[in-house]
Amino acid sequence: MTRILHVSDTHLGKRQYGDDTRREDFADAFDAAIDLAIDEQVDAVIHTGDLFDDPQPGVPDVNRCLDTLAKLNDAGIPFYGIVGNHERKLDEQWLDLIDRFDLVHHLDETPVLVNNDVALYGIDAIRAPSWNTYEFELEEPPTSADVTIVCMHHLFEELVPPQQANYELQEVIDRLKITPTAIALGDYHGYTEETVDGVQAFYPGSTERCSTKESAPRGVLMLEVEDGDLEIRRRTLDTPTGEAPRDFLQVPVQFGEQDGIGLVEQHLDEALGPQETLDEQLVVIELHGDDTTVSQRDVYELVSSRGAGVVHVQDKRRASVDLDFEGGETDVADIQSLIDETISELDIQPTSSRIEEVVRATDATKDSHIRNDVEEILEEEREAQFDNIEDDQQMAGDA
Repeated sequence: MTRILHVSDTHLGKRQYGDDTRREDFADAFDAAIDLAIDEQVDAVIHTGDLFDDPQPGVPDVNRCLDTLAKLNDAGIPFYGIVGNHERKLDEQWLDLIDRFDLVHHLDETPVLVNNDVALYGIDAIRAPSWNTYEFELEEPPTSADVTIVCMHHLFEELVPPQQANYELQEVIDRLKITPTAIALGDYHGYTEETVDGVQAFYPGSTERCSTKESAPRGVLMLEVEDGDLEIRRRTLDTPTGEAPRDFLQVPVQFGEQDGIGLVEQHLDEALGPQETLDEQLVVIELHGDDTTVSQRDVYELVSSRGAGVVHVQDKRRASVDLDFEGGETDVADIQSLIDETISELDIQPTSSRIEEVVRATDATKDSHIRNDVEEILEEEREAQFDNIEDDQQMAGDA
């Protein structure tokens, strides 16, 4: 039997809510996944993208990653990976750099054999402008391979909610030059699997929660291959703080004009139930309703004193403020329409306009992919400009 641990979306270096404790949590979860691989003596580990949270991870995050992968290497277990959209760079990738230390193998269109019976391929996250013209040129698998697995990093409609999907997996299957046994996926932070046109496809989910919406348990997948059959088993992780990930507690508080800090404490007690302390949980307090004298600092100090490991306060209270515009008065709620009207009258480039829309549409109090979204827009513009130059050169040559 060949056993492969499937890990994805570890997002090393992520300082969720600007807290270094969370950065350690993400690193601990990756450590736990690698420890599981070593304890189970698997034949290989595959990582389907977003090893790092950022194209420019900090030196401590890279060093921690190297230390973790060194443990795996010392155990004689190979690590295979692809590049995700978060960590993707325009030049040499971090996986290529780590590959120089012989700690990882960057998967591509050439198959890599595990135990002489499983062929692994890799396709890095593809930028949106290149998707339609991308050539899925995978080489034929060796004759000894009973199972072929293609690793990818995208959101596909057959497995994730349609509003989140980028593409259809059936399209990829139709465009591949081979018919794989399975497609191991990354990018979606929840666990899900589906069989599409006879091909098994699955996301293991992220190893740590990247937002409060990700309430389901985090984990990895154990892939077991025997006599040409592939079985998928879900595994959870154990970290130094207990079962991964750190417990989240989300507490919404609706303020009236006369409410004070006692209202926050009341809602916190109700959310905790019989539990007296927060026991190192990550607590997100959402403040709604009327703006009062209760500050974010007041809330932070209260929750911290109750034993929370990480505290994040989202202040969504909105005050009704009268502002004088051209001799008249307007409410804050009308400011957005004034901004839209003013921008529409400006002579700005379409690319700048798209970036402005992305920035203004992003809720700065929540995790977002704003940096990646802006990079996608800029990359589209660069490719468009390059195409224009080629067209001009072609026209000049024809002339």
